[in-house]
Amino acid sequence: MERRCVLNSWTKEEVRVVIRYEWARGVSGTEIHNRLVEVYGPGVMSKQMVRRWCRTFSDGRQQVEDIPRAGRTRTATTDANVGKVDDMIRANRRITIDEVAEELGISHERAQNITQDILRYRTVSARWPLLMQRFKFDLRLYVLLTSVSPLRIYIYKKGLVRLATIPYKKPNASNMHEKRMHLTNYAVNKRIGEGNIELLKDENCKKSLRDLDELLTSSSISAPKLWGKIDGIIVKTIISALPTLQRLFQMAFPISTPIPSCFELLGFDILLAKSGKPYLLEVNRSPSLGASTLFDKEMKRNLIKDILNMTLLTPRQINLIIQEEHRKAIHRLTNPSMTKKLTAKESILTEYLEKKEIRMMGNFRKLYPVEDDRYDEIHRMSFSLDSRNMNESKTIQNRRTKEKE
Repeated sequence: MERRCVLNSWTKEEVRVVIRYEWARGVSGTEIHNRLVEVYGPGVMSKQMVRRWCRTFSDGRQQVEDIPRAGRTRTATTDANVGKVDDMIRANRRITIDEVAEELGISHERAQNITQDILRYRTVSARWPLLMQRFKFDLRLYVLLTSVSPLRIYIYKKGLVRLATIPYKKPNASNMHEKRMHLTNYAVNKRIGEGNIELLKDENCKKSLRDLDELLTSSSISAPKLWGKIDGIIVKTIISALPTLQRLFQMAFPISTPIPSCFELLGFDILLAKSGKPYLLEVNRSPSLGASTLFDKEMKRNLIKDILNMTLLTPRQINLIIQEEHRKAIHRLTNPSMTKKLTAKESILTEYLEKKEIRMMGNFRKLYPVEDDRYDEIHRMSFSLDSRNMNESKTIQNRRTKEKE
């Protein structure tokens, strides 16, 4: 009988203890990860993190708890600043957190902490967008999923800056109907600027990320910090849906193969606040690859080329996969568990193809997996919540079945 997951809840310290115990017994990182998945389920620590902890224990680390990190002192959260913020909000209910931060010379995060956590104001949340040449804009970033089990995520380095075509003004009753002022979708803004110098012309609706770098520099916004936050938004968004993605994938491809049987290109739309903080607008499952400008066409041609270089197989590799799948199909009735595991040849090919992705990724940059544990908690929470929802759904379904009887 195939062994099922027996533990639905766990702590990261508990898992690290198991890793240390198995490592001390001489078990490899890959095998330790396989055993963890059998007991704790697919939401447990990633294979890369298991290997990293094995190396850490080999280097002499004994403790499994997190090492405390030195934090910043909360010098900005003084009684004087709290009083000033309260006075500013009472005097102007339309004031924004960014304006509070700028007035007091404190960070956006500290102003938000005082406003919402200490003073308990819940309505002071408006954030004005960062503008490029007086126009509102967002970022269209292309994200590639080459596998969901295990999860592998890449981001394309050459995304788009999409601009509105009417100079931006703060929303009010007289301009709320101006879609081309407040929306950055190209379908809304194309072919609008002809004959009016106040409007942005069609060919300038899309710019490169190089133009964004210049804006960030002039606005004193750290590009490395911004991209670190954007990377986190992308990875956390995908991990939050990972249980569903893996379940759908397993339903479509019940026989385990050494390579993902499909890939997915996603379009992430990101809006930047005046403070430089990124916000996720939406995720497009089928982002448009149509091109309206020379830059647009060149960028998307290279995007498609890099995707194919990463995912295409040679005829020899395809034949090997077909042969191994045929072997599994023959044994499927007598040994169902065999279809869920890789053969020795498939394991070798899997490792080769993972390395090939890195070697052939061109202008893509790997976002996940990572070498540290920054996403472990959301990974665990995602699978824990999914398991709870599945159990609740089964309970409701069973109750309805009994009521019908």
